[in-house]
Amino acid sequence: MPYRKMTPEQVRDFLVALPARPGALATVRSDGRPHAAPVWFEVDEAGNLWFTTVEGSVKVRNLRPQASPGAARAGGGPTTTAGSTRTSVRSELAT
Repeated sequence: MPYRKMTPEQVRDFLVALPARPGALATVRSDGRPHAAPVWFEVDEAGNLWFTTVEGSVKVRNLRPQASPGAARAGGGPTTTAGSTRTSVRSELAT
């Protein structure tokens, strides 16, 4: 099957489709090794993908210097998306 690039609207529709499924966030460690981790995520109205993690995690350490992480949503075929990242860490205490 030939590859067909998805439009931004198709990507957003794919990411927010129900049932909700986890995604896989792929980053690269400082020594060049890959790191992939499952994440639950949300997509806001502007098309930004948000996920939560803990400060000091491998994901956070890898994302800070990296410009292009990769992400894929589980259960939807071989579609992957990639983009730029801006790391914003906010600490909250859940009670």
